Amino acid sequence: MSNNKKKIAFFVNHANFFVSHRLPIALEAKRQGYQVHILAGQEATKDDVNYEKEIEGYGLKFHRVNFRASFSNIFAEVRGLLESYKYLSKLKPDIVHCISPKGCLYGGIISRLLKTKALVLSISGMGYIFTKNIDSNKFNFMQSVYSRFLKFILKHKNLTVIVQNKDDETFFHEYFAVKKSDISKIQGSGINLKLYENVSFSNKKKIVMMASRPLHKKGVVEFIKSSIILKKRHKDWRFILAGGLDYESPDRISSSRINEWNKEGSVEFLGHVKNISDLYLKSSIVCLPSYREGFPKTLIEASASGNAIVTTNTTGCREAVEEGKSGFLVNVGSVEEIVICIEKLINSKALREEFGNYGMKEARLKHSIDSIVEKNIKIYDNLITK
Repeated sequence: MSNNKKKIAFFVNHANFFVSHRLPIALEAKRQGYQVHILAGQEATKDDVNYEKEIEGYGLKFHRVNFRASFSNIFAEVRGLLESYKYLSKLKPDIVHCISPKGCLYGGIISRLLKTKALVLSISGMGYIFTKNIDSNKFNFMQSVYSRFLKFILKHKNLTVIVQNKDDETFFHEYFAVKKSDISKIQGSGINLKLYENVSFSNKKKIVMMASRPLHKKGVVEFIKSSIILKKRHKDWRFILAGGLDYESPDRISSSRINEWNKEGSVEFLGHVKNISDLYLKSSIVCLPSYREGFPKTLIEASASGNAIVTTNTTGCREAVEEGKSGFLVNVGSVEEIVICIEKLINSKALREEFGNYGMKEARLKHSIDSIVEKNIKIYDNLITK
């Protein structure tokens, strides 16, 4: 009987990202009768094995594929692509849902070659090679190659491209000539609002936090530099970076540099935090100086937990925050502006609460996980009935 079930295969870089951003969608698909498979690349952190077990614990089928998020080893890339092709050709999924840049690349190519019935591409960000500010032949070449493959993938006959912001919606329509009817804008991955039902400003501590992997493109360096300046002026405030410090990426900040900052003592490095909602609820200010995003989940969580926000005026971030209502927008790379804006919030409890209250209302109105799941399932149903 299970052989007659509709099959959906999720193709993603890392198991931990799948759990944090897509697991509720997979569980609802399973509940509605889909046989759900997850193909994920090699571990990005030591915790990835635990996420694999969590996925399997829900009755979902997990398969580890031999590739990494970076393009560091051509032989591993070819092996991973062939392994993925073999797995999907045997599985014969009705839908392949590709998540993350490498997932979209490999899953998209294979889906075209196998003529899979339906293909979904989730564009939550354009990845390292599109956000890294490096003017070099290597990165220009990688962008060119990736774009050419993407154009091939986007010719799939039964396709939906899910974008998270207006900039990416325009980009895929104008640059890649994707029909507007084949693009669906869904802002973010949604959050479980029940985790943020008990927000109390009286329980908030003097904490400025950033939840992020230690990547340059996330603006971690700018956050650290700003925190060092602010800690000297406001010794009673804590500045916290929460995110897996062993994350593997060509954009990763070196462990030696992190150790130097750690010794300096201005910023607390917590590493991966499992129940991060508790930290959001205790914090007063959330900072994300990212260079580019899809629609950052951390800012949705920050809003839902009543935090004032400082983030960058860039793709994705500016759609998650209303300037002067839920937070402040600063220019990418500007430590000076980050310091000025965070200090305004440190010096005004009333302003923090004003921003926090507005953000909470917006999060509850727009970013429930139930709404996001429903929109994704509707896309699957529409594609599979074509």
